[in-house]
Order: sequence, then C-alpha cells, then structure tokens
Amino acid sequence: MKAETIIRVKGFTSYGVAAVSARICEAIIFDHRQVLPLSHWREEFGCCLSLPAVLGRDGIISSFPIHLNDTEQKFLEASAESLKKVIGGYAEEL
Repeated sequence: MKAETIIRVKGFTSYGVAAVSARICEAIIFDHRQVLPLSHWREEFGCCLSLPAVLGRDGIISSFPIHLNDTEQKFLEASAESLKKVIGGYAEEL
C-alpha cells in the first residue's frame, strides 16, 4: 500500500526503504515495543523467517503469536524448508 503511494508520487520506492528503516530505529531507540514484520530466528523452524515480532530497546523481545490453520502452517513449514535448502546450497559453495 505505502509502496504504491510512493511510486505514484515519487516514481520509485527508495524512500520506502528509508521509512521502514527509520521506523525500526525508532522502535529500538524509544523502546516502543511495536509489533513489526521482521526477519528473525525461529528455533522451531531452524532458520530466520519474516514474521511479526515485538521490537524494542533490547531488539526482538518476543515473537508475536500468529494463529494459522493446518494448511497455512504447512505452507510456512515448507517455506522454512525451502529457505534452509537455499542457505545450505550457499554454504556448500564456501
């Protein structure tokens, strides 16, 4: 939604990246404890995924609970497995 507005007004979204970065910095500096969609380590999946998390002065304070049905949960798990395969492929190249 914001990206569409920025593109319409400015013609590109580089300001969107700056706006999101500023929002993340503000949440940390002012300890807002906001729920933001952030890539963070999820032990149950064994990788980082972009999911809602509570962000404050101490970084990610906690994962925000999301309620998924069985199908959605399977898709999320499949995404994590796919991501781990891609990461594993890069690790093999090193």
